[in-house]
Amino acid sequence: SVTSADSLMGGGGSLRRRTKRQDSHDSVASAASLKKKQEVEGKLIETEKSQTGGVEFAVYKHYIKSVGIFLSVATLVLNFVFQAFQIGSNLWLTQWANDQNVANDTGLRDMYLGVYGAFGFGQVATNFFSSLAISLGCLKCSQLLHQTLLYYNLRWPMELFDTTPLGRIVNRFSKDIDTIDNVLPFNIRVVIGQAYMVLATIVVISLSTPIFLAVIVPIAFLYYFAQRFYVATSRQLMRLESVSRSPIYSHFSETVTGASAIRAYNVGDP
Repeated sequence: SVTSADSLMGGGGSLRRRTKRQDSHDSVASAASLKKKQEVEGKLIETEKSQTGGVEFAVYKHYIKSVGIFLSVATLVLNFVFQAFQIGSNLWLTQWANDQNVANDTGLRDMYLGVYGAFGFGQVATNFFSSLAISLGCLKCSQLLHQTLLYYNLRWPMELFDTTPLGRIVNRFSKDIDTIDNVLPFNIRVVIGQAYMVLATIVVISLSTPIFLAVIVPIAFLYYFAQRFYVATSRQLMRLESVSRSPIYSHFSETVTGASAIRAYNVGDP
């Protein structure tokens, strides 16, 4: 019984020591969290954070609505017709080359030449109108997004200008609008044109060589996984670049605004 009492007392002492250590750890953790909370609450300007993960479907939907349903559909249809004219001209040229009667029949030669010229004219016309449609749509989208951004920016409460650096606002109106104006239209035009070209090539090769379909499936899976890795990395790098540009604009703006104070205290570069 004495032994059991001693062991109980020893167990109680170790329990008390563990309780004290746990209380000390909890107090340190609570003090650290309180300090961190005070630091966060004491900051007037929060750090700009970048998005992670894929782009939501609502973003694409809003962009297409800003471009316009008619111009979006017209761009897709005109690019499809352009690829159809291009494939038709190649097939017609093949038929022309394999026809043995062309050398002796001038009328037949003129007929082949006229149809081939019509295919060429169709390619030029559809390519021009598809580029025009996407340019007008992207211009309309850019104007609408800029007007919306300016509308809400001018109606901000005054406290938001205290918590939002000026460089962050300048970044939205400069680089982001420039991306919508110049980068996106060119990229969209290239993506649509290349996508139709790849599909047309696959269709033509598959019709002439059906065994090609057995090879294109694993290649498509390989390209799919490669582009998933590349697009995710490239997208996040562009987001980080956009976020890191705002402090540069803020620093430049604050330097220009406080140029008189910098000269007064003689802390500028010689």
